[in-house]
Amino acid sequence: MATTLQNNLLAYYFSSQLPDLRWETDSEALTVSLFCPDGGNILEVTLTPTANVVKLWEVREAVERRMRHLNVSHIPLFVRWREAGEQTFSQANVIHVYYCNLNIYTSCSEWMMTHFLTTLESKPLPAPGATENLFFVHPVPVAVTPELLATCRLTTGEVRVIELEEYFSEIPANGTIVRQVLWSLNNVTTAAMEAEETVEEVIGVTIRVESRVMTYYKPAIPADQAFVFANAFGVQETAWLNCVTVTKTKDARKVASVARRAMLYDFDQSVTHEVETSPLPLEVAHWLAQLVTSPWTWLGNGEPIIITDGDASISDDAAVMNNIKFTWQYDDARDVMTIDGTDINIFQQPPFSHQFE
Repeated sequence: MATTLQNNLLAYYFSSQLPDLRWETDSEALTVSLFCPDGGNILEVTLTPTANVVKLWEVREAVERRMRHLNVSHIPLFVRWREAGEQTFSQANVIHVYYCNLNIYTSCSEWMMTHFLTTLESKPLPAPGATENLFFVHPVPVAVTPELLATCRLTTGEVRVIELEEYFSEIPANGTIVRQVLWSLNNVTTAAMEAEETVEEVIGVTIRVESRVMTYYKPAIPADQAFVFANAFGVQETAWLNCVTVTKTKDARKVASVARRAMLYDFDQSVTHEVETSPLPLEVAHWLAQLVTSPWTWLGNGEPIIITDGDASISDDAAVMNNIKFTWQYDDARDVMTIDGTDINIFQQPPFSHQFE
């Protein structure tokens, strides 16, 4: 008996690019398996050939479900098969699969050499004190050192680009695993001021890792809210938004008469937060659609939330500025107390006086 896998499998795939699989066999039955060393069998099923052909459909859906379950953006995947009566599996070479729930019509390895794991080419600067991260994959296991250019406004009013050569340390080779670039606006500003004493503020940052480039710019209006989400590639991104949030508290309860008195029971309270962003450029609106549909979301402070409803109606009319609407709530059934100045002992404050001084 002989069985042959008809697919010419590549070494690197985005999960959305995984093909359906096809075998030719003269066995009466064929057991096929998708196996991940860290996650076990993603799928194992015995199929009966039709005209000596076995097909396995929806491979990408099965792999993506397991990757979401494992909360990983990369897995090594083995395609295996076993003929009837055999005890051991035959297998193809390992495939490195990188999560992506969007169709990308270019080679995975080529795309990764020129892009960070995001669909944006530029972003607003993060808030002072916040840490920003960029993820990338290098198909070749070599060490790389990111470059950082800071666009600065000087006290003289001049704008100057300063290369901070020693801001980043070398990122060591780690095979095919997703790598991360971390930085913060506070640290970049400090480094720029050390390099040039007349720096007043940093108004832009450019990060380069070989052919990959990301530019950050100073927004016209500081952001109101930050949301962290797992993007289309399964890695975390932060969205700094100008938005309006309306908090709605709904309370449902039942009334019963007990000994001629009305009593309340069966309390059911829910608190939701409805967000509407300011007008957005087209590419940012498309990017934020990933926030609305993400399986994992957090507030900027790390508090986990769930998005219960979203509207990402996006127009390509150049005269239309899009905005995104979505509703979120804390993943805990109870809402979070919001008191300004919680570090102050309110019981030691002078009592409020309604009389004007």
